Amino acid sequence: MIITVTLNPALDKTVILPGFAVNTVNRVSATRLDPGGKGINVSKVVKALGGKTLVLGILGGAAGGFIQAAIDEMSLPNDMVLTKEVTRTNIKIIDPLLQTNTDINEAGSPVTEATLETVWHKLTHAVQPGDTVVFAGKNPPGMPDERLADWITRLHGKNVFSCVDIARKSSLF
Repeated sequence: MIITVTLNPALDKTVILPGFAVNTVNRVSATRLDPGGKGINVSKVVKALGGKTLVLGILGGAAGGFIQAAIDEMSLPNDMVLTKEVTRTNIKIIDPLLQTNTDINEAGSPVTEATLETVWHKLTHAVQPGDTVVFAGKNPPGMPDERLADWITRLHGKNVFSCVDIARKSSLF
């Protein structure tokens, strides 16, 4: 099984905006809302290819509720940690005339030690020897890179493979 861990997911709001320009009023021609986060995207692909996957992550607020409902509707197996902190929203501006794609990404809410421990607990109860854990996306504010390095080391000791695709703050990896 491939378990994906998305600690800082986002509600991606995509707007189609022909002729996007700064310092003026722009008119949106279409919008779309999608559950965002690299780990969630990996799980979507694994499922589409017929593989077994589990989505783990942290969700909160209305955006988190939307993401939870969307991944449930996609029948993506998941075990999300629900918090009072609000899941971030990212805006994707697609301009078909200029053929540009502009991303405006929020940082996300800070994560608590208790929330991280709950994620770790869920992960260690789901993972089996021979599984692969994919840590993907940006770590939430308040999570040190050292925590992720510790988790990977501990998983390796359980004969679990790890894959990391994160925006990093230091040179740990």
